[in-house]
Amino acid sequence: MSYTLHQMAMIHQHKGEHEEALKLYNQSLEIHKKLGDQSGVSYTLHQIANIHYVKGEYDEALKLYNLSLEIKEKLGDQSGIASTLGQIGKLHFARENYKDALKNFIIAASILKRLGLPDLQLALKLMRSVHEAVGEEKFKQLMEELQGEEISI
Repeated sequence: MSYTLHQMAMIHQHKGEHEEALKLYNQSLEIHKKLGDQSGVSYTLHQIANIHYVKGEYDEALKLYNLSLEIKEKLGDQSGIASTLGQIGKLHFARENYKDALKNFIIAASILKRLGLPDLQLALKLMRSVHEAVGEEKFKQLMEELQGEEISI
């Protein structure tokens, strides 16, 4: 049942029918919670966050992405972690918070490379988008700042 609700929500989401999608995702989320399906909870939270992101509700989206990320970390879901970090990076990019965007893209790319997943190319493209947005000098500065930080998961 939760899978069907989730799929129906995705259809509404792709059609831009955000409120209907949110309603269905929330129903799916409740079922996942009742069943103790943490993986389902994390992926549904991620999808709900995507809707808030598209609507420009960045604070709510970030809160939900972080909840999803926390669960994925507990489960050891590396590809899920990379996906959520990519979305968090996109959110920071949209806010012109390029350092945090780049940090998340780098971690996601590192995970994807380690797993040998094809999404690595997308993560690298997102890193290039930061470079294009800030220019060569600022990009070098951001990279130097990040080298001094612990940026692993």
